[in-house]
Amino acid sequence: MILTEKFESSSSSKIYEAQFDSDSGRGTCNCPGWTKRSIRECKHTKALAKKAASSGAKLPEVKPDPVTPFDDLQESGGFAAPTIKPMLASAMKERMTLADFTNDDYVMEEKFDGHRLSVIVKDGKVTAWSRQGTLRPLCAGLVADLLHLPDGQYDGELCYPGGTSSDVVRLDLLDQLVYVVFDTVELMGKIITDLPGTERRAALELAVAHLPKDARVRIATQGPVSKETIAGIWALGGEGAIIKKLDATYKSGWRTPNWIKVKEIGAAELTITGFDKGKSGPCSVFLLRHDDGREARTKVLTDELIRKVHADPDSYIGRRVTISFMGETKSGAWRHPIFDHFTEEA
Repeated sequence: MILTEKFESSSSSKIYEAQFDSDSGRGTCNCPGWTKRSIRECKHTKALAKKAASSGAKLPEVKPDPVTPFDDLQESGGFAAPTIKPMLASAMKERMTLADFTNDDYVMEEKFDGHRLSVIVKDGKVTAWSRQGTLRPLCAGLVADLLHLPDGQYDGELCYPGGTSSDVVRLDLLDQLVYVVFDTVELMGKIITDLPGTERRAALELAVAHLPKDARVRIATQGPVSKETIAGIWALGGEGAIIKKLDATYKSGWRTPNWIKVKEIGAAELTITGFDKGKSGPCSVFLLRHDDGREARTKVLTDELIRKVHADPDSYIGRRVTISFMGETKSGAWRHPIFDHFTEEA
């Protein structure tokens, strides 16, 4: 029997949902205490375990999931541990845009809203490990699909189709989860992290070719870096995208500048209040203010517009412009604001 209960956070307005399976003796929760700790329990799952016990349920004795450092290959409770930490993506740098990556050196993949997992297939066994180095259980059907892959260590995301990362921890959805694999760092006993991304991708495509058509293991699709590609991802409810440099190697545990996160683009209308000096001249940066007082600055993007602004800058003061941006900071500032168009010309 699975118990489900919601708990209010003691420090914020968030609501967390915990589940406890009295048959297996294991619980899950989407609170930070469960998702970020090495030992998979929190005060919410403990409360549900206590409630299950008080109702007369006979709970099995459960040993903590093994926690293993990533630094060396070792056996932990009979489970092969990963040799390589997941490589992490970086945020897009200030003033960068998609246009900086629209060339043959880069490719774009969907960014999935799930849990990052390193999966090891070895000697007829499958083990999955979180970023923190904690063993993660998988349903029997997903394990059976993963066993079609050649022995190796795979990097990917455990997801609930159409859902969010909170759904990944739900016990009642465990057998509906899929593993989206986007890289491989070891195949058939050979570490391949020093190979460029194109060659690792080719190896990964050969590996997933062994999967049955209805497998719950999927390879992340790739496309050109463009507004059209990211718009297609968002149209299907995707969280965002990762821009990847095609020749980049894979460095264990490194937050690499060669993988760049792109989140959903929003729009805001602001007023030009002044100018600043940029690489293209003294008035090549717009200073902007929103009606609520928030301020931003964006480059004047085209040479033609820069010439017009330089010729008569005062005529642009007070004009309304629409910017695009990639999310907001906790303080309300726009991430990567980009001048899009003059509002009255839309």
